[in-house]
Amino acid sequence: MKKWKYKRLGEVATVLSGATPRTSVPEFWGGDLVWVTPKDLGGLDGIEIHSSERRITQAGFDSCSAQLVPPGSVIMSSRAPIGHLAINTVPVCTNQGCKSFVPSPAVDNRYLYWVLKAFMPQIQHMGEGCTFEEVSKAELEAFEIPVPPLEEQRRIVGRIEALTARLTQAQQARQAAIAEAETVFQRALAAAFADENTEEWQDVPATSLFEVGSGQVSPLEERYKHLPYLGPEHVEPGTGRIIGEQRSVEELKMKSGKHRFTPQDVVYSSSSAPQGLCTRF
Repeated sequence: MKKWKYKRLGEVATVLSGATPRTSVPEFWGGDLVWVTPKDLGGLDGIEIHSSERRITQAGFDSCSAQLVPPGSVIMSSRAPIGHLAINTVPVCTNQGCKSFVPSPAVDNRYLYWVLKAFMPQIQHMGEGCTFEEVSKAELEAFEIPVPPLEEQRRIVGRIEALTARLTQAQQARQAAIAEAETVFQRALAAAFADENTEEWQDVPATSLFEVGSGQVSPLEERYKHLPYLGPEHVEPGTGRIIGEQRSVEELKMKSGKHRFTPQDVVYSSSSAPQGLCTRF
């Protein structure tokens, strides 16, 4: 730790800005140059990026202040939103919603990726703007990060990526188990309906088996204002696992829910996208 130093990003990497050719000129679009936007970064499943939704021509590149970002750089969305990250495996250019970090020999590109990810809350806090928050090139160049010796950087990266690989495997195994459980349930249900004893089964209204509660708001009730708010964004698709930070009704300055859910209740998303999300307390 004694050899670790805090250095400005501008000292260990060249920070590049992006630009957009005029969209009204067809000759500027549909070319071979990968043109990365925050949307492209946000749609990634992994760390690396090698393509984009839209591409520009050489004429489009020459028409604006876009800069060519060499492979192995770290690209960050600097607005709408601040914080998506990727390492490019091919030469790219970006729009003005991204900043690119071309690492110097003093910093490993994957270490730079992970350290930016770790410090992203502080970087996001620097965002300013009326229409949307944005962090400037000058602010990023002045932002300080810890820079240990290269050997230590690579050791840290190896440890992080080993752990993230284990996490990915665990998530995949969880998804496979859920899919298998759903298949087993469907087979069991089909077998049950094929059984001769089903003649004794009765059709009953679903509401006779459970109470349906709504999450619509009503006037604030003191006794409920401390309870956490649960929305569709807090339910992981496919697993029903509750994720993300949940804040109380009082913190969000909301009215209290019309229905208070208790342990073992099942909550279903019926109107907010994505529909069908389901979880159990």
